[in-house]
Amino acid sequence: MKLSILLPIIVVVIVGGMIVLALTSGYLGQDRPIEEAMENLFSADSFAVNMNLGLSGAAFNEQAIDSLELILDFAVDKKEEDNIKTQGAIDLVVRENRENMAATSSKAESEESRFSFELAYINKLLYLKVLSLGFIDALSGLSPELTEMLIGQWIEIDIDQIKALLGAAPEEEEAGPDTSAIINDFKKLVEGKKFFLIKEESEEEGMKVYLAELDKEAVKKFIPEFLAMMQKYVPAEQKTQYQENMEQALAEFEANLDQAWAEAGGVEFTAFIEGKWLRRLAYQKAAPEMNTNLTVDFADFNQDFSLAAPADALTLEDLLMSQFNLDDLVLPETLEAPESIEDFGGFELPEE
Repeated sequence: MKLSILLPIIVVVIVGGMIVLALTSGYLGQDRPIEEAMENLFSADSFAVNMNLGLSGAAFNEQAIDSLELILDFAVDKKEEDNIKTQGAIDLVVRENRENMAATSSKAESEESRFSFELAYINKLLYLKVLSLGFIDALSGLSPELTEMLIGQWIEIDIDQIKALLGAAPEEEEAGPDTSAIINDFKKLVEGKKFFLIKEESEEEGMKVYLAELDKEAVKKFIPEFLAMMQKYVPAEQKTQYQENMEQALAEFEANLDQAWAEAGGVEFTAFIEGKWLRRLAYQKAAPEMNTNLTVDFADFNQDFSLAAPADALTLEDLLMSQFNLDDLVLPETLEAPESIEDFGGFELPEE
């Protein structure tokens, strides 16, 4: 694994942590334009977000893939702090390598394969509607009948019900770390710290445009502090191993980071800010192994999206039951046909 792989991980930890901080406490630095715009974004009652991530390069060409594109388009409603709602669409587009296609197919142009679905999280229930399976169809092994039922049908997914079906009793589940405590500790850790350096400032179509860079020296100080902070949330039986892994990782951390930084040429991005609102984040990086093109657009702040649960959604139980045709199931006289999927108990259904 190349050292430059460290950089995306570091960016996710820092930026993701700052976003969590903005969502939960409203605190961010007051003298930093990008952070202030992020604070305004995540303090809004609602907003729309569109993300487009394009990946290409030698790393994909070796797998007979020309490029990958991930597109997310979502509305987020957080008027109710304890009942955040979101609904939108996700597309994963795979384009095959044209040279490989020419060698294995009579087609002159490659065809893109698109896995598309809509997703909603309403009233603490998850809803999924598959629009197109694309390349997933060949990998899934789903029957034609089930595939036909899935396409265009909203499915309601109750996570607690799935756990129950799998036999996970709530009282037997181990308690996880205290999320609020982690957030509070993280807030203290980043308070007053500066992670982004403004390199250039300009204006474009009424927006302030900032070319910014992740501060390497700030990262060097932050990562050891962050790992040390997280140590107290590690289960007791894993603390020794965590300590050993942390010491090993930090032994050459600064040298590895310097090398990764040199390989990647730093981490630069552009932020577009209109008034108090963050409108766009853009990141581009060309490299022999992988080219990355990422844009994230924000709009429709404090708008009423009227997000509601799909009225025609099938439950996951309905979907599974429809495939077993229980009315035709022949059982011994001492057994009764189950009325629901939860009544199957422990016996296994015969394979078709």
